Amino acid sequence: MSLPVELVRGAARSLLQTPLRTILTLAGITIGIAALFSLLSIAEGIRKRIVDEWLTSGLMTSLYVMPPGAPNPMRGGRPRAMTAQKHGEAPHTLDDATLATITKMNGVRRVWPVISRPVTLLPEGDPAPQTKPPPHDEKSGKATDHRADGTDESERVQFTTLRGMEADYYWNEDYLKVVAGKPWAAGTSREALLASDNLKSLGFKDAAAAVGKSLTVRWREPAAPEDPGAQAVPGLPIYVAERSAPYRIAGVFEKRGALSLRNAGLLVPMADATAMKTLDADRLRALFEGNAGAGGYPGLDVYLTAGADLEGIETKIRDLGFETLSGAEIVSRIRRSILILQAVLGGLGAIAIAVATLGIANTLLTAVYERMREIGVMKAVGARRRDIRRQFFAEAGLIGLIGGVCGLICGFVVDQGLGLVIGHISRRQGGDDPGAIAYHTPGIALGCLAFSVVLSLLAGTFPAARAARLDPIATLRHE
Repeated sequence: MSLPVELVRGAARSLLQTPLRTILTLAGITIGIAALFSLLSIAEGIRKRIVDEWLTSGLMTSLYVMPPGAPNPMRGGRPRAMTAQKHGEAPHTLDDATLATITKMNGVRRVWPVISRPVTLLPEGDPAPQTKPPPHDEKSGKATDHRADGTDESERVQFTTLRGMEADYYWNEDYLKVVAGKPWAAGTSREALLASDNLKSLGFKDAAAAVGKSLTVRWREPAAPEDPGAQAVPGLPIYVAERSAPYRIAGVFEKRGALSLRNAGLLVPMADATAMKTLDADRLRALFEGNAGAGGYPGLDVYLTAGADLEGIETKIRDLGFETLSGAEIVSRIRRSILILQAVLGGLGAIAIAVATLGIANTLLTAVYERMREIGVMKAVGARRRDIRRQFFAEAGLIGLIGGVCGLICGFVVDQGLGLVIGHISRRQGGDDPGAIAYHTPGIALGCLAFSVVLSLLAGTFPAARAARLDPIATLRHE
């Protein structure tokens, strides 16, 4: 037999002489490795579920361009440092010239202007907009607005953002998904796609039930003082009037991989959206800034070809003086957060392993004192110090290996059990089964196993050195 085999056999015989102590020591290693393996696998599952989903979605092939100085949500609402404007240079504006410049960049597939309007949606059959002040409740003195069936109209009103879209938008790709109905054809007017988020608030049972129904879209736009329904805006030298238009729901969509569509609740033809002159934040800002930047778009949607350099295109656009927002920046932040999570969870598991290694050191150190006579006999028949050290290192490594394997098995079983429990709870609450919560990889398993063996060997260093330094005469006299 080879020397390694003899070492393993000798280590196994020594450990079996004290089975209870060995089992307790193995239990500590098993629990520690199970915790480490489970926590790291859960963190990897979170990373895979979030990051990989984003990387394979339209979020990595599209970006949103904003005017210079616009608040960037990825920087806590603060804009990036603006590009210095040269003397005599026109202000940076998201106009048609800018759109054409970005379209010519290598890797850019299509650029669409962002035309969005704040609107109010009412389901079919709700009353038209009022041009007179609403009646007041006699007891409270507060304004009321009741429908014919006696319910408060505010219960059926949905405040949302309307977006103008072209008929040739990438409907069947990863940017959004039409789940019922279909988009409108070119040249169509007064047809819309409703976001699935707004179905319940507007009283629709499901997406299929909404298709073909009508909505009333309300908005407020600047008006002349003599226009019908014009009302003065308190504190501002402007008047607004409430307008409305009926829209047929051509389809229902779910939001997916386009950042600029995250707040959109209704999609209408671009011509319809452009015709709405709402009094929104952009117009108010232009008013207070002396119409600075008037004539430009509030944003641009930039769609890239597959495999295009997203970060490189972002850099080029920023060099033009504009703000950008894309999935690359979000994924980068998510990755950093998950790395921190993995470090924290790995640290917790490592603490459990470190505590378990103290048990290995205690077990082997106790074995040194119990086997002093045996050690003396070994030295008397010619065993060298390194032979004694090898024997104790073999015992420590065997404990780490067996405990590590048992820990991996226990961690896997625990993760599967947690997945089943969470799935059961989710289904009972009416949600979808999230599936496996942990993602087990060979790298994590081998890393945990190696960590277990290495720490066990480190724990056996002092007992092995202690045993090797024992005086053979003193050990033979030991009772």
